[in-house]
Amino acid sequence: MSTELILLFDPSCGWCYGAHPALAALRDASPLPWRLLPTGLFAGAADVPAADADFWRSDMRIRERTGQALDVLQRVQALRYVDGVLVDAPQLAALAGDFGLDATALQAGFAARWPEALHHDVAQARMLMRQLNLRGVPVLLLRRGDDVVIVPNALLFQNPVALIEFVATHA
Repeated sequence: MSTELILLFDPSCGWCYGAHPALAALRDASPLPWRLLPTGLFAGAADVPAADADFWRSDMRIRERTGQALDVLQRVQALRYVDGVLVDAPQLAALAGDFGLDATALQAGFAARWPEALHHDVAQARMLMRQLNLRGVPVLLLRRGDDVVIVPNALLFQNPVALIEFVATHA
């Protein structure tokens, strides 16, 4: 039976940014694989903004190459919430080089439509939110086979040790 952590998030969500220290501690302490599912909660009803689509494309390449998916999410959010920078195409392109990506290719991606896989991930995130009666992000789920445990949200904003212990106990 496979076990994984699923993070439902939106890169434009301040609470998602605030949860990063606990999530990073969990990532460092747990061998479980992660799946990041963007929800599009801060996007229009039909589509996620181009910046989110490019963030997702970049995130997938970074995860495949380096396993740093959570790191790039934190960097994008730090630009917005720490540095006060509007995260747009030039900002993401500048950040791309730090993670070994081609900045020119990333900027070209802003002109392209969403990849089908991003539509799929947003739909999957929204389906999980409906099924589990979830109303906001961030949400951390622990999936064991067909069973899904909702990690208490308070653990994302408290002492990371409690989060690590909860996941270890329920994995």
